[in-house]
Amino acid sequence: VIDSSEASVLIPEYYWYAWDGHKPSKESILENVRDVTEYIKTQKYTSVIVVGESLCSWVASYHTFLLSPQKLALISPFSSMEDVARTRFWMYPMIPISENYESIKYLENYTEQLLIIHWDSDDVVSPFLSKKLLDTVPSNNKKRILIPWWVHEYIWSAPWVRDMIRMFIK
Repeated sequence: VIDSSEASVLIPEYYWYAWDGHKPSKESILENVRDVTEYIKTQKYTSVIVVGESLCSWVASYHTFLLSPQKLALISPFSSMEDVARTRFWMYPMIPISENYESIKYLENYTEQLLIIHWDSDDVVSPFLSKKLLDTVPSNNKKRILIPWWVHEYIWSAPWVRDMIRMFIK
C-alpha cells in the first residue's frame, strides 16, 4: 500500500534497470511489458492505472496498448524517438536512430482517462511532443498540464507533481 491511496503498486524491473547482464533492446523491453501484462491479467485488481515518465512513457504506452487501463498518467512523454531526434539534433535524419520508440502508435485507440504532465521549458523532450501525443489520443477525458520553473530530470521531486498524480489515481 502506498500512502493513503490504498493502491497496490507493481514496479517492474526492465532489462536496463535490473542490472541482470542483458543488453537492453526494444524487443527485450517489449517482452518484459508482455510478461508484466500477463501477470496483471491473472490478478483480480478492481482497476489498473499505468504511470510512465520520459523514456518509460513509451513503456507505459505499450502497457496501455496491451491492457487498456482505466487511467494513464504520462510525465514528460514524447510521440516518438524520431520526433525527439528531430527536435534535439539539427543533423537528424542524416544520423539514423537504431530503435524508434513510438508512443503515438500504441495510444491511437486509447479512450480512457489520460493525464500528461510536462515541464513547459523542457530541453530534453520538447513540450510540443507531449501536445502532439495528446492530440492523437481519441479519449474524451484527457488533460495536459504544463509545469513552470522545473527541470526534466527532477520533475518527480516537485511536490505538486506528486500531488497531481495522487489526485489522478484516486
